[in-house]
Amino acid sequence: MRVALVGWVVLAACSDVYYPLRDAYVPDAPFGPVTVSLGVPSPGVRVYFQDRPRDPPSLVTTGSDGRATGNVHAGGLVTVINPYGTANGLEARTFSGLSPGDVLTLAPTPEGVLGGPQIKVQVPSDPTSNGIYQLRAPCGHFGSPPRILADYVELTYTLEGCDAITDLVVWTEVPGPTLHRSISASNVAIVDQAVIDLTSESYVDPTTLTINTSGVPPAMYAGPSAALHTDKGSLYDTIGAPVFVPPATTEIALPGFPGAFARVEMLVYIGSERHILVKDSAPSATLGFSVDASMLSQLEGCPVYSLATGEVTWNESSNGQVADLVAALVVVERASATWTWSVIGPTGHPLMIPALGPSALFDIREGDAIRFGDFYRARVPGGYASVLGSVMPPTSSLYADLRARDGAVLANASGPPAGCL
Repeated sequence: MRVALVGWVVLAACSDVYYPLRDAYVPDAPFGPVTVSLGVPSPGVRVYFQDRPRDPPSLVTTGSDGRATGNVHAGGLVTVINPYGTANGLEARTFSGLSPGDVLTLAPTPEGVLGGPQIKVQVPSDPTSNGIYQLRAPCGHFGSPPRILADYVELTYTLEGCDAITDLVVWTEVPGPTLHRSISASNVAIVDQAVIDLTSESYVDPTTLTINTSGVPPAMYAGPSAALHTDKGSLYDTIGAPVFVPPATTEIALPGFPGAFARVEMLVYIGSERHILVKDSAPSATLGFSVDASMLSQLEGCPVYSLATGEVTWNESSNGQVADLVAALVVVERASATWTWSVIGPTGHPLMIPALGPSALFDIREGDAIRFGDFYRARVPGGYASVLGSVMPPTSSLYADLRARDGAVLANASGPPAGCL
């Protein structure tokens, strides 16, 4: 989990005010049901529905199907408490900027898978290489040194978290180390102790992805990287040379794999803030990045939490693209407990951390120490509505999902700027 640990602040000199009067609504503001689904049968999980972060909430518990439905006005918010139990700690998740008819599908924090099937992959010897052979699948893996036999090479790998049907690529290297040639296999059945014979296959030369970078503002630099993807996941990734003085052209070699595509990221650094520009491309294409035309506005100063209003506010520069959403992970520490609060909302109004009432035990109050872990903004195809319509893990894992969208732009992805709470 990406959490940039920063200084603690203890809230003081404020009284607990749970439910001040909310602003009046426009008489014809849309009002209707919002549904939360945990994706698994899980009865009894508490879900709070509110129109404003200090409104009295409506509490609904999930049924045996793991779903709960409540009514909100447009712009309302929903908070789910410990949606998947407390084995990994106490957790709250709040989603704001909702519309009647929204259906939110949550997901647990992804967990690493320990152990898995061991496979042996046999490929022909490559006498033109330096004797280095690498295997990659779109999941966790580790292996032993290859066995160099008379007329073929055998690689033994343990795969962790792979689907039953997956893709594989084996490549060789020359001194550098530099990608030399590769053999690929699609839709391979993965069972323990399987022997996958690719000795009749031929090595192919790498493809070349050309990246033209322009518009890198002064005091910044950009670093391109690329990963080879199939519909099963990432099979190979590499980093290109950083660009300090544009325009610049970077060439990145990728293994040949029929039907694969390249996911290219341009990492742009300015001070302690990092912007990530994402584009998908054919592996042998020429791709252009105009950095200054694609970046989001820059964060100015630090995000600030108000105990009185329950809002997280921040300032941005006037230049740059406008984000669709902002997300944060707030860590709250009290003498009796510590918990995390994932919050996400659309750009245009503050993030909301609601008051749920004394019986909820999760309200942030005087004397609590809080810090921001993740704090990032994103612009994605389809906007905030497309994010609400997808499966949503906590904000720290949601970041990786957003980063996998063609055309996405993320800002401050390295955590809050130094010195922020």
